[in-house]
Amino acid sequence: MSPRDPSGYRHGLHIRLGSAIGPKGVLLRCEKRDGSGTYWRIRMHSGEWIWPDRRTMIVDGPGEVVNPSCGSCGLPFVVRSHSNELICEPCATEEFGPTTREPDSLPHRRTGFARSRHH
Repeated sequence: MSPRDPSGYRHGLHIRLGSAIGPKGVLLRCEKRDGSGTYWRIRMHSGEWIWPDRRTMIVDGPGEVVNPSCGSCGLPFVVRSHSNELICEPCATEEFGPTTREPDSLPHRRTGFARSRHH
């Protein structure tokens, strides 16, 4: 994930529009054709391009509830319903590093039917 600018925006940020279950898109920093600067656009998963709007743009994440403001970037973000998260996932990764676990550390999960001890 690229660093954010003063607006809190980041190139490649996964977003939703309007609600935690709204349409998905990706925020992209685009370069002007004449090379004189950059601007922000959202590429929706449906294929259309739209202008970003802080009033409707929500940082996508695991969950179903919208926290009104990330403590780091200031953008609203999606969280789990009983979560006390104060910053969005991209900001947490930027500040604390990735939180993925090694496959060996995942708990073993049984699949299928348990066999009876008495044949």
